[in-house]
Amino acid sequence: MNNGVKLFFLMLGLCAATPAAGQYTLRDATGTPATRRNRTTATTPTQITRIDRPIPRQGNRTDAEMTEHMPGITDNIPGTDNERILYLTFNLPGGGFDIALINWLDRNRVPATFFISCNWVFPETKSPTRPHHLRMISTNPLFSVQNAGYDNLPASENGKYAWGIRGTENLVQLRDEIMTATEILRNAATLERAPTWYRAGAAMYDTMAVRYINSIDIKIAGFAINIDAGGTLDADQVYSEMMRAKSGDILSGMANRPNPETLDGFSRAVMDLKQRGFVFKVLPEK
Repeated sequence: MNNGVKLFFLMLGLCAATPAAGQYTLRDATGTPATRRNRTTATTPTQITRIDRPIPRQGNRTDAEMTEHMPGITDNIPGTDNERILYLTFNLPGGGFDIALINWLDRNRVPATFFISCNWVFPETKSPTRPHHLRMISTNPLFSVQNAGYDNLPASENGKYAWGIRGTENLVQLRDEIMTATEILRNAATLERAPTWYRAGAAMYDTMAVRYINSIDIKIAGFAINIDAGGTLDADQVYSEMMRAKSGDILSGMANRPNPETLDGFSRAVMDLKQRGFVFKVLPEK
């Protein structure tokens, strides 16, 4: 069966399985559907109860079919000949918050798009400052809040692994990973409109997952340049990576791992890119 026919039948199954609006379900470890109505109707993170489940991990295993780049994933947004636009994107899959980076972007009026997972909105260790951090992003007109999924899982049709993390087990779970997070982010961050961009965990996908996400009119944000290699590069390396950017490129970095080295290289690169005539923008809604 070719992939087009396969996707058709999978979509039929998804339509049959789709619950009513506001009642997206996720199977827990026992396979029991868990309703999320109590979370998606809340207006702040403190009003929402997180439904946790174990996420299988296996070293650094990455299955061959999983990749960061393929047709259907946007790494570059072409502009006109006289435009020199770059799109800064930062990931908040969980963990901490680089407040120095946020303050630098705000102080220097640099737009950026943030891909936020519910793992970050509702950390395992309750964070009294997390609602404030979320508002720092969502209420700033320089910034755009976009979707990194509920559990920030790699996007797969059948549970393939990426960097040791098992991806979504099927397209029903992938739908829930995206759509539940969409509702939660819109409510928790009090967004005027729902996120229209999605970036999976580890920014990794298989072919059927990409085709499905494209079919539900969600744009997949890839990247042309990984500016900090997951927060592991020193200042000069970050600077060198960013200075390779060409017009229309999406740049991806981490905002959950505060690192003065990263900020040093990043800030120098942004200023030098501006001197070269580049303009920074958030990812377009349409």
